[in-house]
Amino acid sequence: MRFVEKPGPEKAEQFINEGTYCWNAGIFIAKSSTIIDEVHRVQPAVAAIMDQIIKKPRMLKSLYKKVPKLPFDIAIMERTHKGAVVFGDFGWNDLGSWPALLEVFGTNHPAGHTSTEKNLLSVDSSGNIISRSSQKLLALVGVQDLIFVETENAILISKIQEAQKIKTVVEELSRTAKTRNKFT
Repeated sequence: MRFVEKPGPEKAEQFINEGTYCWNAGIFIAKSSTIIDEVHRVQPAVAAIMDQIIKKPRMLKSLYKKVPKLPFDIAIMERTHKGAVVFGDFGWNDLGSWPALLEVFGTNHPAGHTSTEKNLLSVDSSGNIISRSSQKLLALVGVQDLIFVETENAILISKIQEAQKIKTVVEELSRTAKTRNKFT
């Protein structure tokens, strides 16, 4: 068995065509001692920082900043000899996008999926994703397939089919964080 994290398109196509590979759902189960042992074996620099944190828990914040930014899959799973595959046939969605919420939760309100039905009036509206923090009345009239997210500091409105572009907003906010501190 070998674990390959996010193979490129050509390699992924080869894996699919060969039909002898499994898709990783990113679910890992192990004893904490096994994971710690593997970190020590395959990522000694990370293990050294972990050991310092255990000895000096008050230093967690400053020591954690020194940990290399490596996904668990790449840092450990691609290097371990203790991994095993358990086959499963179950529904899976990693909720990696707003539209995935509708797939998983369906709709609990005629307007669409909503985090709360309190103070929500919907007229001829459907397929929307609504998440909000305020108690203000939200009235929807004749709107379909929208994402409406309200937090204390910001409001996001997007067409569901344009949801992938939300990352552009996040990137822009991160880029201009110095001037827009209150929104990030």
